[in-house]
Amino acid sequence: GARIWSCAVVVDGFNVYAGDAIDGRDRKRVERMCRYLARPPIATARLTETGDGDELRYELKKAWRDGTRFMRLDPYELLARICAMVPPPWFHMIRFLGVLAPNAKLRELVVALAKPFVPVQEPTAPNPLQLPLFGKHFDEPEADVGHKRRKP
Repeated sequence: GARIWSCAVVVDGFNVYAGDAIDGRDRKRVERMCRYLARPPIATARLTETGDGDELRYELKKAWRDGTRFMRLDPYELLARICAMVPPPWFHMIRFLGVLAPNAKLRELVVALAKPFVPVQEPTAPNPLQLPLFGKHFDEPEADVGHKRRKP
């Protein structure tokens, strides 16, 4: 399911923020955005193909403690390593320490408490195969649904 905020959408654990707009005539900003979106997951300038073509050599940014300066990988090993860098959906990438940690004793003194979750009792109906994109759940003003954690 998708969750929609004012300028962002979250679908299957991935989020897209659309709060900033770029005028199509601003070529410098459009080019910068395209370069950002098209950038590879690794530095391709440090990736070279070996002579026989069935192996790739990746130069490391800094030498490891044991003196290793490059890695030799076959294409499938490289893909496996790139895939391993992608975090699973809903994986928390930010860790809070100290007072902001989830079980810190002083957390309630510095963090505003969230409203308690109160489930809404709706009449039971057979589950449709497709969730409605418009209708009573989305037409309610935000003030009326403040006690809900999210919209269905």
